[in-house]
Amino acid sequence: RISADPDIIANLTPYILKGIHDAGVADSCKHYPGAAKDYRDSHFSSTLNDTTREEWYANEFKIWKAAVDAGAMSFMTGHSAFPAIDDSFVKDGVRRPCSASKKVLDIARKELNYDGVLITDAVDMKGLAAAFEHDDMYIECLNAGHDIVLFCHNDYIDVIEKVFVHE
Repeated sequence: RISADPDIIANLTPYILKGIHDAGVADSCKHYPGAAKDYRDSHFSSTLNDTTREEWYANEFKIWKAAVDAGAMSFMTGHSAFPAIDDSFVKDGVRRPCSASKKVLDIARKELNYDGVLITDAVDMKGLAAAFEHDDMYIECLNAGHDIVLFCHNDYIDVIEKVFVHE
């Protein structure tokens, strides 16, 4: 993060994205909807973003809106749970990760008016993988609204075909 001040980040975002785009590089703004305020790392365990809804709209929303307005090409979602937006559980008391939350992705599409690519972070990260059975994590991420699922296993096409083609 370039600053702890969301106003500074929001003000710099258009310039950063312009520089990236001017260099002919595709961007990926991450990790939507914002970093977890958790000492744990979602690569290795479930994590929690305990930001309140009001705090998120007052701070993080403006950063993501600045990215949308500057022509962000992709948002990569994080695997932290964000109960202020989606307080559901998926199994064994595990909160739903943002990457598998239609409620979280709907904010990007409907409130931020984002029409770029939504991509998951790596699906083998424990923040997501610990929440679902293997096949279900792909399905949950796609049903939440992602365009791309990152770092799929060899069986990805078989799972997707089984669920979406042969329904």
